[in-house]
Amino acid sequence: MAGLEGHVLEIGYGVGSNWRFLPAATAYTGIERDPFMRARATRHMPLATNLALVGGDAERLPFADEAFDAVAATLVFCTISDPVAAMSEVLRVLKPGGQFRFFEHVRAGSGFGEKMQDLATPLWRRIGAGCCLNRDTVATVVDAGFEIVSLRRLRQGPLPMVVGAARRPAGTQEGESK
Repeated sequence: MAGLEGHVLEIGYGVGSNWRFLPAATAYTGIERDPFMRARATRHMPLATNLALVGGDAERLPFADEAFDAVAATLVFCTISDPVAAMSEVLRVLKPGGQFRFFEHVRAGSGFGEKMQDLATPLWRRIGAGCCLNRDTVATVVDAGFEIVSLRRLRQGPLPMVVGAARRPAGTQEGESK
């Protein structure tokens, strides 16, 4: 969240863990599909904040085209039922030149790791709120038409993770891939 300016959309705000990292001058809108998480988040909402919280799905964002200067997602694209549609929506609501920031666990880069993720995903999905361990979220970002600005790969325990920033190229239209 550091350095984001203007109107920021957070996909899947959960319990509001990122709110404390928002720059003071940021206008914030968050969307969360899970009513349990929305209820928990409102109990943790900081006082004197200007947070607009909306219920809904990332696959059908209820916002105008090019409405946001930045979009953020933290550990959410693994649970979205149609990540390709959701990424297309992120591209649609982001202004040209706007930034998409993400922190996600991703598909392993090795054959053994990928096989283990493929084996674990069906059970994990049932007990982990729909979480798919084996998604290639970076490919989904690129395939949607974003330009990767920065990408750092790391591990959190056995899970391969990425922290990244992507930019909607100026002049791209919604739904237009590179």
